[in-house]
Amino acid sequence: MLGILSRKMSDSLAQPFRKQTRLFSEIISYGQKQEMEVFVFSPEDIHNDYVLGYTLTENKWTPKTFPIPAFVYDRAFLNKKSSTLIQKQLRKRSTFLNPAGLHELSRDKLMVSRLLQTGAVEYDGMHLIDADHFYLKPRYGSRPTRAIKVIKESMYTVVYKVQDEERKWIDCIVEDIPDDELLEVIQEVTPDYGYIMHEHIESVQVDGFQTMLRVLVQRGAHGIPHITSITGITTDSFHRETIGCEQIFSQFIDPTPVMSQVADTAQQTLKKLEHRFKSRIAEIGFDMIVQPDGKSRIVDMHSMPARFGSHMMTSPQRSYLALKTSIQAPVDYALYLSKSI
Repeated sequence: MLGILSRKMSDSLAQPFRKQTRLFSEIISYGQKQEMEVFVFSPEDIHNDYVLGYTLTENKWTPKTFPIPAFVYDRAFLNKKSSTLIQKQLRKRSTFLNPAGLHELSRDKLMVSRLLQTGAVEYDGMHLIDADHFYLKPRYGSRPTRAIKVIKESMYTVVYKVQDEERKWIDCIVEDIPDDELLEVIQEVTPDYGYIMHEHIESVQVDGFQTMLRVLVQRGAHGIPHITSITGITTDSFHRETIGCEQIFSQFIDPTPVMSQVADTAQQTLKKLEHRFKSRIAEIGFDMIVQPDGKSRIVDMHSMPARFGSHMMTSPQRSYLALKTSIQAPVDYALYLSKSI
């Protein structure tokens, strides 16, 4: 039995689980074909010896009481504290396919050979990374409109977003900041979130935009990790748009070694993460930058990576197969684990 951990069900009949409704319904439908019961539940639905969950019956979401699931696929996007509490609550009875705490390991000193230099901005203070150009983004969930960039030439410049009277987002710039005042300025424009900061490096450009890759690695029916999709992303620091990953790789005369290095970086980093966690990771998303010289670096890691649907590949057929594989993987891996126990 596989339980999908989600935020509390909304009142919307069409989108009860918001943007993840379609993903959940397709996972449940695939589970039914594989004779595995799959349901969705929230932290509020957990009781001592049962879970009040929701499943699909004739294309309608219906409530039902389930035993504590043997496997949990976490898609709740909770903060670290809440996620850790839920995992402790269910740990003795459930196996979590995607563990919490990846952001903390992204700053592990043993990982820095493949990761950009990163740091944290917490409520009780921060330590700046040693870089002349870096970005800050909210720790939990992607809110590009709240992203901040810091640039140093002779002195620091901080650029962040504010809303004008028409509620349009515009750049707000603070210039000529001396070193000893930078912390104070950043704390003033980050009053209500914990932030992650990472250094900036130049990436391959597409149509004049900086680019990034989202690489999804999953374990499936045979328990072996493999890349199920690679999505291209263009960004101007505050706004993102998904593109076919071929548009990035095609910037190189011979893209094959570049693609191989992206795959190797993802696979080798996963091995290091699993060694540090001392357990297998069923699913992880890597945000990666490919530099003009073809080398790849990891910007961020996600234990609950987003799905970009038809934007994964420029070929609709390849996109469909990638999306289908990524949806099936949690069920296939749970079935693999159930046979291995």
